[in-house]
Amino acid sequence: MPFIEAPTSFYLGRRYDPENQRLADEVVYYDSRDLTTHAVVVGMTGSGKTGMCIALLEEAVLDGVPAIVIDPKGDITNLLLNFPQLRPEDFAPWVNRSDAERSGMSVEQYAAEVAQQWRTGLASWGISGARMAVAKNAAQYSIYTPGSDAGLPVSILASFQAPREGWEGNEEFHREQISGVVTALMALIGRQVEPVRDREHVLISNIFEEAWRRGEDLSLEDIILRVQNPPFSRLGVFDVNTFFPERERFRLAKELNQIIAAPSFQTWIRGEALDMRRLLYTPEGKPRVAIFYLAHLTENERSFMITLILENMLAWMRSLSGTTSLRAILYFDEIFGHIPPAPRNPPTKKPMLRLLKTARAFGIGLVLATQNPGDLDYKGLANAGTWFIGKLQTENDKRRILGGLEAAATADSKLDIRTLDRLISGLAPRVFVLHNVHNDGGPILMHSRWTMSYLRGPLTRQQVRLLMEAQRQSLENQLRQQASALDLPTMPTGAMAPRLTPPEPPAISHSVNLTGTVAAPEPADTPPQPAVPRTSARPTPPQASVPAPPPPPDLPDERRLVASQPSPSPNESARPAPKPSETGSSVMLTPPRFSLFDRLRQEAEQRSAPPATPSSQAAPSNPYGVSLTHTPPQQASAAASAPPPNRESFWQAPPSAPLPAAPERYSGDTMPVGTGHTPPKTSTSQMARAPMLPSGYEMRPVTLPSGIAQYFLPIVISLQKAIKQWEVRHGVVESTLGGSQLLYRPVLFAQVAVRYLDRKSNAEAEQHWAFHVPEVPIAGLVRWSQHQAPPVALEDLSSEPQGEAAYGVPSAGMTDAKRMRALRQEVIDFVARSASLVLPYNSVLNLYGKPNESHSEFINRVSQIARERRDAEIDAVTARAEKTFADLELRLQRAIQQLEGEKSALDELRREDLYTTGEAIMSLLRGRTSYTLSRVSRARRFKKQSQERMSAAELTIQQLEDQIEAEQQRLQNTLNEINEKWRKIAQTVEEYRIKPFKKDVALEAFGIGWVPLWFVVLNNQPMTLLGFDGTLAGAPRLEDVP
Repeated sequence: MPFIEAPTSFYLGRRYDPENQRLADEVVYYDSRDLTTHAVVVGMTGSGKTGMCIALLEEAVLDGVPAIVIDPKGDITNLLLNFPQLRPEDFAPWVNRSDAERSGMSVEQYAAEVAQQWRTGLASWGISGARMAVAKNAAQYSIYTPGSDAGLPVSILASFQAPREGWEGNEEFHREQISGVVTALMALIGRQVEPVRDREHVLISNIFEEAWRRGEDLSLEDIILRVQNPPFSRLGVFDVNTFFPERERFRLAKELNQIIAAPSFQTWIRGEALDMRRLLYTPEGKPRVAIFYLAHLTENERSFMITLILENMLAWMRSLSGTTSLRAILYFDEIFGHIPPAPRNPPTKKPMLRLLKTARAFGIGLVLATQNPGDLDYKGLANAGTWFIGKLQTENDKRRILGGLEAAATADSKLDIRTLDRLISGLAPRVFVLHNVHNDGGPILMHSRWTMSYLRGPLTRQQVRLLMEAQRQSLENQLRQQASALDLPTMPTGAMAPRLTPPEPPAISHSVNLTGTVAAPEPADTPPQPAVPRTSARPTPPQASVPAPPPPPDLPDERRLVASQPSPSPNESARPAPKPSETGSSVMLTPPRFSLFDRLRQEAEQRSAPPATPSSQAAPSNPYGVSLTHTPPQQASAAASAPPPNRESFWQAPPSAPLPAAPERYSGDTMPVGTGHTPPKTSTSQMARAPMLPSGYEMRPVTLPSGIAQYFLPIVISLQKAIKQWEVRHGVVESTLGGSQLLYRPVLFAQVAVRYLDRKSNAEAEQHWAFHVPEVPIAGLVRWSQHQAPPVALEDLSSEPQGEAAYGVPSAGMTDAKRMRALRQEVIDFVARSASLVLPYNSVLNLYGKPNESHSEFINRVSQIARERRDAEIDAVTARAEKTFADLELRLQRAIQQLEGEKSALDELRREDLYTTGEAIMSLLRGRTSYTLSRVSRARRFKKQSQERMSAAELTIQQLEDQIEAEQQRLQNTLNEINEKWRKIAQTVEEYRIKPFKKDVALEAFGIGWVPLWFVVLNNQPMTLLGFDGTLAGAPRLEDVP
């Protein structure tokens, strides 16, 4: 009996006849919606468990269901070995050479034999190459290798990010997430802690909660520093030092520091973020199968990674709406040790149990597989509605499963333990007991089908690298783009720009350097110079903040340094780093990291030493067009190749360049961000005085007409951060810093707020648009669309500079009051005309996107609703088809019974005909001819009539069978049409534009904006670094509309 290709119905195999040890002619389908109550697959090595699970995942992909796969051994990577053409050369790179040698064949001969074996096996199960091709192209298959660059790297930093939905209203969920992450983090350093009971867990959980309440993301470095200096003074009724003494906090911080100090850990903080939205779907809405290959990790690392995956799945799940359809699958290939019976409680157990209890409502199905049934918490697995039980290793395993199922059974489960016991006994390979609580017929025996994927066993990291080559290159490009977006330091341009002769830029490779990043290619016109060997770190004077309490005298030197480490400035600590969703990228990047205690020691040494001369390299051209007075190229080259200056010296200007009035030193570690108040006019520079100023800059600003407002933009990139980003971009570490100066570049600054209100789409939103125009002529057009910039919170704008600075000269149009009044109205008109709110729209479902919803999120939402509508329509069609099939089967059974009856009657008539013929011969001898001949004639007539009725019954049976087959084909065509119809509906996306009314456009700020820059001398080369990032990374842009 051929199988029907139907959505929501997984083709898993056929019924198995245990008495005759053969397959029955009955297909086993599994309704995908049954998987929302989760499934458990149990079987010993060689039972066919892996093949069974891969077949289930293949069917899910064909139905458009994405999956997250936790693969501790590397078996499920075989999903990528799908070869629709079944050519021997496709199999050759993946067959086991040892198997070929044992068979006495070459690799090519063995590959040809395997290809023929797969061709024959698939044909016997009715699977064509076309179906394999559909499965291969229906999803994007990706293999992630945390802690390794063999596959796609993973960044764990997203797990420390504050929740997108905010803290308020979700406190319980977020505390559960924090508890899981902290438990996993402690397990990573070998500490088995319990929430509430252990003070390490309590301390770090409070650090997380304090940061997340303020919307602040954390890094491991942040956690280490805050373990040393917690951002709160009390825990419960005790002060922090009483609850957790400082010396013991130091020991904990040292253990955590060993994680980030290890070079191997840098591969954990670069790569793709654990964002389930991006792991389950591509930006275009195509389903993904994300396989997390964990075979290379230690036990602690594996537990840590699995916990993060589960916690991120829970966090994503809570952002979803409820559904009855299967939305996604979370497959865990070996749960041994991760959900053990009480009292053991590994970090993975609690999030796993929470998923088992709550994921059903959100359409997430868990599939948990194990070959060790003796180490499971069966009470926790009571929520599993489907069990696939394969061949078991011992009788004790069977008793453990039966006992666990019986203990977890409820009054409504209708579980027959005796039937299960009988079925489980004596199972053959690839034969499973299927117990599904949604089927009224009870447990059945089934034989799993042949997989479309080539089951060659676990892949090595080298083979994973080969499979992921193209995707890894794509990810490397994302890393490069992210590195470019992180930092836009500049070199002077024009005739006065220094001409440098640098070495060739470093080659991009798949290995991870100590910075945890992939080096980005340098621009051809301004590549970096070789770094001068590090002589000292850049000076970091302590901030004007409350000092940490002094360390006890018996603490090591490292501890003293950490105890004196200043806390971050209030403005910087209050600003969380942008989330991936805000930057439009799923790639996580961190600045270069070296040993935390080494850095703190260097900084502490320099707090009492003369200013050092750190260095770095030259940077790309400046978008604000700053030109510098600098050394001639020959002197620059000589200076770059000369030995580094001593710690007391600064970079010296050439004799022809007069030294400007030296600004005073700033007092803070970083430049404070404007918060709306008027900052003190005292100097706050942390670096050495600048030896010169760029051309066009003066220490005193130009006097402006009274009617023109001016705004000082916040310094959101401190000098230290700007240098750090520059290091990330160029893959070097600065070693000499000759001086620094805060600059302010004048621009025409306009910021407009637009309110949108639309009843049809039920959309209500507010957007802000900002413009920085560097040159404003006295007359002429301003192309506003070419000068768009990121908006700034009004409270972050200031009327005073953030310390002593040098100022550029505004262009003529900026100081003309009449011209400025005209531009004021012009920018309002431009925004009112151009700033439409564009929402995605599905006209069939009458579904509108939300103002803050990404395109991919809208596609996923539409796809889920379309899937639910499709499933409902399929249910209605199959319900009608079931009635038709039931009627046809009833008529077929009657026809068969009639045929059987006619066969029996014909046999009787044949026997009677023989008897009558014999009797007739005897009667003829006796002379009774008329009666005898009459009986013979009647018997033959009855025999002929019976034969005619039997032929009619056979014809009826054939017609009914043909009709059933035609109905099956009609049903499959109908289901395919339904599936295709809703697939097209799910992909239908139109644009719905909401134009604002003029009254809803408000000018928030207009005047001269002062954009902060840093003028520094790195590697004996002058350059400017940005203090305010004016790029629009992934933000919408306005276009000129006539």
